[in-house]
Amino acid sequence: MRLKSAVVLSFLLHLLIIFLLTRILPPPVREDGARSPLSARIVYPPEAERPEPWAGASKAEPSREALEAPPAAEAPPPVVPPPPAGTPPRSPQPEALLRPPAGPPAGEALGEGVERLPGARELFDPGIIGDIARLDRKPAPEQGKESGITFSTGDLKYYSYMMKLKSKIERVWRYPPEALRRGIYGDPYIRFTIKKDGYLGSVELIRTSGYRELDEAAMKALRDAEPYWPLPESWGKEGLTITGHFVYSIYGAYLR
Repeated sequence: MRLKSAVVLSFLLHLLIIFLLTRILPPPVREDGARSPLSARIVYPPEAERPEPWAGASKAEPSREALEAPPAAEAPPPVVPPPPAGTPPRSPQPEALLRPPAGPPAGEALGEGVERLPGARELFDPGIIGDIARLDRKPAPEQGKESGITFSTGDLKYYSYMMKLKSKIERVWRYPPEALRRGIYGDPYIRFTIKKDGYLGSVELIRTSGYRELDEAAMKALRDAEPYWPLPESWGKEGLTITGHFVYSIYGAYLR
């Protein structure tokens, strides 16, 4: 009896173990690694509501009178009468014939009380234009023996003396402050003579700058700078006449 009971218990125990193993262990995977397909549900967002078109944007319906009115009849094309028999066909006119005729020459009457305006050549006479241009130029001082030498002379005989003379005058020469403040400028020409002993002789304004204060400042500089150097004996001169160009500009005052 005990042996049978042990066999029955052992059999029941094995059945319980097999049942538990089938519940706990996962199902076997196939060798190719493929798994069962998954099922999924795709959810789409709700469609946005479109705005209704504006009532004013709709085309206005044609009125009943417009629908019932008959269509307008088209105008018939103009009928060109055929040329009479024996008339030669017209050839196209050249461009020269289409141009308007030239007007009458200058001075001829175009009609009652109407005359043609003078041409450009009649209005702008070359002789008159040349005379006006010559009047506009400022005459420069005469260049010659009587006018004397200038500070820009290229004669080596006077070059060294003229450079020293120019430097001494420019050191004492001053631009008038009031004229400088007002932006006044000009370039007077002054002829002066240095005597043999180095002192200043005659001083003459031969072309004005247009402003009295500028002319007087230049002549004052000549007097303030003396005495100058005596003239060399080798020159054999009793006096040296010089024409100075005194320039007042936005860059200052200088001699040339």
